[in-house]
Amino acid sequence: MLLQRIRKAAPDARLEVSAWRTQAYEDVAAGRIDVALSAEAVPPTLEYELIFNLDFVCLVGSAQPVRTRRFTLKQYLQLPHALVETLDGQQTMVDRPLAQLGVKRRVALRIPFFIPAIFAIARTDLILTVPRKLAKIAADGWSARGGTAS
Repeated sequence: MLLQRIRKAAPDARLEVSAWRTQAYEDVAAGRIDVALSAEAVPPTLEYELIFNLDFVCLVGSAQPVRTRRFTLKQYLQLPHALVETLDGQQTMVDRPLAQLGVKRRVALRIPFFIPAIFAIARTDLILTVPRKLAKIAADGWSARGGTAS
């Protein structure tokens, strides 16, 4: 939806999307890049706008015997996880709140992108925490790959 809006408003604009890196905010401040989209806290020297909120759900590989619609925190932490690295070896939108509670997930797989992670866990015992919108997009083909959404 964001890309559609940008293309409609500025059809001649050239977009270049890259993976998040720790110096992205420095690049914005220095004028090397125009916009940084991030779930990270924005330095007070930069302007920012909240463009959407995300909530997360779990995709569960078909070899995982736990079949429940909701996990308790204790159950969630005991299960083996695939982690999509968004910054510094973490999936920050998941791992930072867990760290604030003083807990960590059991990570069995680290992978840098969501879509390959979805394919990777389908027939395993791993669970993958993803934005609900992505889970809905993936749901059409998910059952064909052997997994379920929770």
